[in-house]
Amino acid sequence: AVVSTQSTGIGEIVAVPTKTGEYRRARVVETDDVGDKMVKVFHVDFGTFDIVKESKLRLISTDLLDSLPFLAQEFFLADLKPGCSSEGALDYFMEQVAERWLVAKVVERSPNGALHVHLWDCESKFPVSINRGLVDKDYATEIYELPDELTTDCSAYASQPSSSRTSILSY
Repeated sequence: AVVSTQSTGIGEIVAVPTKTGEYRRARVVETDDVGDKMVKVFHVDFGTFDIVKESKLRLISTDLLDSLPFLAQEFFLADLKPGCSSEGALDYFMEQVAERWLVAKVVERSPNGALHVHLWDCESKFPVSINRGLVDKDYATEIYELPDELTTDCSAYASQPSSSRTSILSY
């Protein structure tokens, strides 16, 4: 059941209406205390962000939250900050990860549930660090030293047909 809400806090799980009238589950990530009371939400089943009026949000009953786990996971690349050259960084990142078999080594979990990961491409003979590639291209700068190798064997995953692949998170 979806019910109206008066005020929404950061981290709260809510239902957000779509243009077609359906609702999507989302987590509130930012609020605006002035003007139209806009909030930024993360769609927990789609991995996308949206900015909506708080008055459009609806609370979700706990039985709906408990019965189906979230299908998307928010994450950040660990130990990096933006580099000197941000032009083209997103395009480069997408080229490195699209249609690839990846392993994410979780370094930490934020209080809001987002993961901080070292991301590895397992399609090559040896795993390739996506984090390191961003540093090498000056799209990012290391905050802490990045690992030189992946300690998880991902060779078995790389041999899987692309149609049967799923994401792997390694803790």
